[in-house]
Amino acid sequence: MSSEDRPMEDIPEGEVIGIENDDEDRYMDIPPTYSVPSTSQVHAPSLNTASTPSEPPPGVTPHVAVPDSDHFPINSSPIGLALVISNIDFDHLDSREDGGYQDYRIFTELLEELNFKIYDKTPTTHSLTGAQMRETITAFARDEEHRFYSCLLVCVMTHGVGESDVYGTLLRCKDSRPESEDGVSVKWLISQMSGNHNPGTVWKPKLFFIQACRIEQPVNLINAFKPKRARSHCGTSIRDFYIVFSTPPGRYSYRKKLQNGSPFIRKTVEVIREMRDHEDLHSMMTEMIKQCSKLLKAPSGRT
Repeated sequence: MSSEDRPMEDIPEGEVIGIENDDEDRYMDIPPTYSVPSTSQVHAPSLNTASTPSEPPPGVTPHVAVPDSDHFPINSSPIGLALVISNIDFDHLDSREDGGYQDYRIFTELLEELNFKIYDKTPTTHSLTGAQMRETITAFARDEEHRFYSCLLVCVMTHGVGESDVYGTLLRCKDSRPESEDGVSVKWLISQMSGNHNPGTVWKPKLFFIQACRIEQPVNLINAFKPKRARSHCGTSIRDFYIVFSTPPGRYSYRKKLQNGSPFIRKTVEVIREMRDHEDLHSMMTEMIKQCSKLLKAPSGRT
């Protein structure tokens, strides 16, 4: 059965990975349905602001660190820079026009409501080639403004392929070719946001939302969403990263036809708007996954 004919209830949606810091070379994962393999350690440097501007941009209330706090203080305004990449038109792959523009619009509207500053220092963040994606991500990661904000966010909406592991996903670019291995890896994307590349991001939440397929293999939704105990692996100095995938490893990610966008983006926006005043991010993302899994049958197209 083709992806166009498969009902929504046959498709799993959503995976959440929370990562905390400790002294060991492992990490803590908090997915509601899936455990996550360990990843390599990245050492955060000492904070050195000698090369960064001393004054915030006009209209910015700078972040104030709170020593010994048991939570991340979000006290800057805007609260952080947000990079949203939306690849819709491709040279060699199918267009993501069905729902792609809608996803970008509603997600950026949500970010503005949350008082994020949408990153606009590159010519465009739409339908980028591989070189443009790497240049845009690198420029964002190294932007000196990060030191004035309390967090950062990256969202990528594109085609994707990958192996059945967390960081095996390859994000496709405008010039990616079918059956090739060209693209930007999620592992590389995440590594660019570490304090190794920008001391202004140290000890601040780094949020990632990835809307992309992770392999072309049909699965059964009931089995995919059977509750499992989340295993905790304490440790890692890949600190303060929270990663939300639209689908687990080895799964399709779906967009709904008729310009309604993807269940992942739509439900993420709806749940955050409804629950942000009384729930934490992980609770909201767990609810988002539950709602995606209960969607009515509908014709869909994979991303």
